[in-house]
Amino acid sequence: MRTKYTINELLFEIYLICVILGSLLRNMLGEWEPIYDTYRFVSKGRWGTLFLSFSSVIILVLIFRCFIQYIKKVHAGIRILIISSILYYLIWTVLALDKAPAQSVFFESISTSVILLPVAALLGFDDNIWNILENKLPYINILLCCCFYIAVFSFWANYGIKWPMNASYKGIFSYWFTSTCIMTFIDFPKEDKRKLIYCDLLLIIAAAFITQSRAWVLQTLILLFIFVAVLGNRNRSVKILMGFLLIIIAMLGVSYVFPEITGNLFNRGLEDTRSGQYVIFFAQHSWEDLIFGLGINASYSYLGNKNYIYFDNQFMFVMFHYGIFPVIAWLCVYASTLKGSKIYNEQSRIVIRAAKFVGFFVLLAYMGVSTYYQIELGYSGVIVMMLVGKALREKYYGRS
Repeated sequence: MRTKYTINELLFEIYLICVILGSLLRNMLGEWEPIYDTYRFVSKGRWGTLFLSFSSVIILVLIFRCFIQYIKKVHAGIRILIISSILYYLIWTVLALDKAPAQSVFFESISTSVILLPVAALLGFDDNIWNILENKLPYINILLCCCFYIAVFSFWANYGIKWPMNASYKGIFSYWFTSTCIMTFIDFPKEDKRKLIYCDLLLIIAAAFITQSRAWVLQTLILLFIFVAVLGNRNRSVKILMGFLLIIIAMLGVSYVFPEITGNLFNRGLEDTRSGQYVIFFAQHSWEDLIFGLGINASYSYLGNKNYIYFDNQFMFVMFHYGIFPVIAWLCVYASTLKGSKIYNEQSRIVIRAAKFVGFFVLLAYMGVSTYYQIELGYSGVIVMMLVGKALREKYYGRS
């Protein structure tokens, strides 16, 4: 049994505790207020906000520690992007502090720390940190799953089966989905984890229907299909057939248990809920505003709000405030996992493939497929970039 731990390990352990606990407190402590013919969740989780703010400080410290320790191990092109991202972050932070309070600059959803997301890939170069994440993911998934269904059933018990606005459990789901994606691809070779992965996938598919998000339903079903059709060891045709069969069974099962959920979701079908925002935005702003960014206080008129700062497409959200460079940096770091290179061993192949698939899921979400999946230097963004960083380490050096 180990008795000594590195500073990075201790920081990451504390980070996981704070960020998970903070999210759960924020999304489970609050009240439901009536609005129109439904309800909306108003968080009262001040302790959650405190824990999340503390986690933001810890991850910034950890990122800069890993930058100092591992930047020389990154290939030249990515190294230049990472160093440039840090300089870019410092410039925008100084500019933002002149326009907004420190709380907004460092801790809120519009924080300049989103610029550092590609730098978080360096955490994946620390094997000790990665091992902590890999070992904790099953427990994190179980916890998030339980809290999601507790939040859902407690709402239904009090107000009936309705579709609330700003549902608290959607915040829990976004963490759960990211954790499930990574665990599915990393742990599939382990026979003792197969049953847990199957159960987790079926529960998260049902949860996706409950969120009433077409994107999340589609992504969870695709994840199940990939797990069966791509990751299994059977004949390819049999795997594909089983993948489709499991998807049908999952959809029928959810439809039988929750007929109101699937009925409401399928009635929306292919309804367009995205393009209108683009039309309204570009009627007020030009492409130049996205290339250079308008700063932390950038806003436009939308849905009666004259100072609306958000955008479903998270890449456009970042570009609107901080320019195109952070998006280019994220895409380049992720794209570097797609380049062909020597595969040192089976473990390297598993990690690299996981980074490709999970990165693609997140790429779709950031491009606006999932409206509740926010680009930020938070739990989901950090662990995905850790996976990408781990894949780059495997591509460069293999398993030491």
